[in-house]
Amino acid sequence: MTRRSAARAVADVTAGSLVATVDIEAAPERVFTALTTPEVARWWGSAETYRIDRWRMDLRPGGEWRSEGTGADGHQFSVGGTVLEVSPPWLLVHSWTYDWEGGGTTTVRYEIEPLGPSAARLTVTQ
Repeated sequence: MTRRSAARAVADVTAGSLVATVDIEAAPERVFTALTTPEVARWWGSAETYRIDRWRMDLRPGGEWRSEGTGADGHQFSVGGTVLEVSPPWLLVHSWTYDWEGGGTTTVRYEIEPLGPSAARLTVTQ
């Protein structure tokens, strides 16, 4: 049996970066699908913070993605960007542009590594 590690995240406030890693009991292909299809709206956010109401992605370099949601306070928001790199089921990189507090853009990188036939490690860097 493979030992799975706990989720962990490291934020570098000075550099403005975040790296989070979690081991998931799902094949890399399944993890990639959960990140790149409308299924993401089922698990992204929570009732205490926000919910995603609409989501779409044109999964190719240069393709656009967009999500729209509702905050716990009822405020509507959107986040979107452009797909920069994609190598299913191992890598997805896209810009992340938000529309609140004056807006801004960062880059999000999802790296998926196999841990066996039905497990994967997901590392997210933003």
